[in-house]
Amino acid sequence: MKVMHMPNKRPIIVVTMPERLTRVHNRDFLLTIAALLKADRTRIVFDCSQVREIDRAGTDMLLHCVEQVIRQDGELNLSSVPTKILAVLELTCVDRLFEIFQNNADAVESYKGLAA
Repeated sequence: MKVMHMPNKRPIIVVTMPERLTRVHNRDFLLTIAALLKADRTRIVFDCSQVREIDRAGTDMLLHCVEQVIRQDGELNLSSVPTKILAVLELTCVDRLFEIFQNNADAVESYKGLAA
């Protein structure tokens, strides 16, 4: 997990996603980031560059994460999503709930113009 502090703004947290977003693996990941999801007005980028597998439980977990962040008036973007994983997100329409960026730098940059 990488935290980027912006002067006079909320920090931006880049979280490297696990290789597998599946029912078996989601619990450990959610326990790791539970505090982030409940933090007030947090800005998170999920770096998906390492993701190789996603199932229904994985897409549900992404929906849970974005829902939790929005409840806290935060924002969650995805970056570096492999083509195979992006196809699953598009097929399930989960992609519509996220801004998806080619890389972490673009995802972080998207937050820079937003109010603190």
